[in-house]
Amino acid sequence: MDPRDMGKLGVKNWDTVLVKTEWGEVVVNAAVSRDAPHEGTVFICKGPWANTVVSPDTYCCSDPTYKGIHCTVEKTDREVLLMADLMRWVYKKYVDSDDDDVVEHMESLGETPVYKGRKWEELIDHDI
Repeated sequence: MDPRDMGKLGVKNWDTVLVKTEWGEVVVNAAVSRDAPHEGTVFICKGPWANTVVSPDTYCCSDPTYKGIHCTVEKTDREVLLMADLMRWVYKKYVDSDDDDVVEHMESLGETPVYKGRKWEELIDHDI
C-alpha cells in the first residue's frame, strides 16, 4: 500500500486489513509499497487470497482480471487465514454439507497439509 493511504487508515507495516470488493472479502497483511507513490491503489499478490476478491469471469483468457478492481480497505483485528482455513471459509472445502453454517466457529486446520478433506497424518501410503 502507499504509505500515505496507510497513514490515513492508521495502518502500520504488517497490520491486518480487510479488503472488500463486490465479489468477496479477505484479510491480508498490509505492507508499505516500495514503488510508491500510487495513492489509492493496493496490490495483493496473485494467488488464493487475491482470488477471493476478484471476478470469476476470465473473459476467454483462463485467468481472472486482477487489475482495476474497486475495493475498500479498513484496518481490522481479524487474523489472516492460513491456506486450508481460507479454502474452508471461501470454497467450503474440508467440511461436510451440514457444517455450512458453523464454518466460522471451527477450529483452525493450522499448518498441517490437508488432502481430500483429511489431515495428512490420517493418510496411508496408497492414498498418496
